[in-house]
Amino acid sequence: MIAPNPMKGSLDSKSFAACIGKGFREVSPVFNLREVPLADGGDDTGKILTALMQGRIFRESATGPAGGEIFAEYAIAGRTAIIEMASASGLRLLGPGEANPEKTTSRGTGELIRAAVDRGCTRILLGAGGSATVDGGIGMLGALGFSFFDVHGSELKALPCSLGLVERIQRSAEWPEGVGITILADVDNPLCGEQGAARIFGPQKGADQEMVLRIEERLSHWIGVLEREAGTSLRDIPGMGAAGGVASGLVVFLNGRIVNGAGYIFDLLEMEKQIAWADWIITGEGCADKRGGSAKAPGALARLASAAGKPVTMIAGSYDPDISAGYDGTFSISNGSEPLAELLKKAAEKTTLLARQIASILLKSYPENFKAHQIFTEIENLIREGKNARAQELLEVISQDACSHFWYLKGLISFKSQDWGNAMNHFRKSFDLDPGNSKPATNLTIIQQILSFRNPDLLNP
Repeated sequence: MIAPNPMKGSLDSKSFAACIGKGFREVSPVFNLREVPLADGGDDTGKILTALMQGRIFRESATGPAGGEIFAEYAIAGRTAIIEMASASGLRLLGPGEANPEKTTSRGTGELIRAAVDRGCTRILLGAGGSATVDGGIGMLGALGFSFFDVHGSELKALPCSLGLVERIQRSAEWPEGVGITILADVDNPLCGEQGAARIFGPQKGADQEMVLRIEERLSHWIGVLEREAGTSLRDIPGMGAAGGVASGLVVFLNGRIVNGAGYIFDLLEMEKQIAWADWIITGEGCADKRGGSAKAPGALARLASAAGKPVTMIAGSYDPDISAGYDGTFSISNGSEPLAELLKKAAEKTTLLARQIASILLKSYPENFKAHQIFTEIENLIREGKNARAQELLEVISQDACSHFWYLKGLISFKSQDWGNAMNHFRKSFDLDPGNSKPATNLTIIQQILSFRNPDLLNP
């Protein structure tokens, strides 16, 4: 099973999985591959949930993280809105010199939530990752109709600089009853403290050390006001630090619920069944480190797989050696000397090359499969030479009926003999075992075209 997170800045999770799969297929056809792209509340969460829930995509004008107008996408499935914070308030939307968490705003995310509610949605799934902000969600709340006042009763703008001045929050009169919000957190960090939003994530969003301290002070004041409203402590809740504290106001005022994003998506993917199918699992992400704690999808996958006795290998852009103990092999596509921009540009090529190397190791670690690989190569040569009878004899010798390529070769032999019915059945079986392999699908299409040409009514009774 190939199940990576996105490689931020270069490959989304689907493309990442495809590059790994390409490398394995180039080494040997004995591998049955299942590509299961992951997300955990951060980048690609919207894409994956939209696909799993068969959502319809909408596009809205919204305020970008730097304050300018952008167009952002979200999806609706039934009466559930799927909103990725990175779509309207993401770090990837900033231009050169715009990364500054004392100025960037989550307002656009609030505008998407409001648009979804206006379309009749009663449930919001909010992927809280990949943001450019550490504004405690004040910008988002402002877009939802909340007002903020200082100690003198003067109204404040819904900006990051106001966090340390707010003394009273006026609830939105526009928010309808009965709307539920689930925040999918990609980290388990609290809002404040040494592992909080400012200290851990501020620097990657453009904050220097002095700015980190100022933001931390403002967030501490902000959460104090919210704790007064809620009548309970909030600052140490796991996941409250996700996306710069965007969940804080939602939890207090709109009955928002923070859940682990990876776990939520794993349930939809039926991940335990996927793990049970696999003999070996390849995961990956851009930077594999300890930021975000245990909430990231690759780490969560490794723990589940370990409990099931299945090995997991990590492919990363870069990684912290401290995380290696959680995987059965950790590999980087970087040789350590090339500039980041060059590495990102060649990420697909380098990922496939590394996957080829891992596949070669695995192939020769399983003698039975390596023997099958050698026989498959001989059979392919026989088919090319037109020696179908001998090819069929060799296929009967090996016990590989759980291998996609076994059925592909059976289909190819039937194809060469113009035994279209068996050829189609064999190619379908091959495709069912490895849906990412284009060869059986291509041959099925060719057969359908042949039959349609010879007898147009055959495939359309």
